Amino acid sequence: MHHGSEALMAKATVTGDKELLNNLNAMARAFTGGVMDSVCKQAMAPLEAETKARARALRQPGPAPRGGHLDQGVAVAKQSVGGKRRVFWVGFKGRARKIAHLVEFGTKPHWQPKWRGGWMHPGARAKPFMRSAFEAKKREVLDVFAKLCGQVIAGSFKPVGRRK
Repeated sequence: MHHGSEALMAKATVTGDKELLNNLNAMARAFTGGVMDSVCKQAMAPLEAETKARARALRQPGPAPRGGHLDQGVAVAKQSVGGKRRVFWVGFKGRARKIAHLVEFGTKPHWQPKWRGGWMHPGARAKPFMRSAFEAKKREVLDVFAKLCGQVIAGSFKPVGRRK
């Protein structure tokens, strides 16, 4: 070190540290009160819409089955894990919850004992609509999530004036 730099270091002061801490704390508080749940639900909307559209394309002609069509049961689900951690995904409710995996992966020929007095079901070809919807929309979900989080963060910071 040069002789003058020691004197310069002794006079240097840090400014803005309190403002920075206040802004970081404000950012952390900005994601409470259901804000993060709202952000996650909005981010999952493109995947939910794509899954519904692909399931709707698989509808069979004729009257609606008892319990509704597959696409009518698509929903964004949330589960709390370990108290503070939440997991969001596109899932199914009602009748769709019982059949979505059968449509996605197909079935082998199997005996149906309780339906129509018992009969041999010929099986069904796989019609993967969930995986294809995910592949089509995964980047958009992340982009929407990043954009919304950025808006929340930007809205939580207070401008810091320059000290003289």
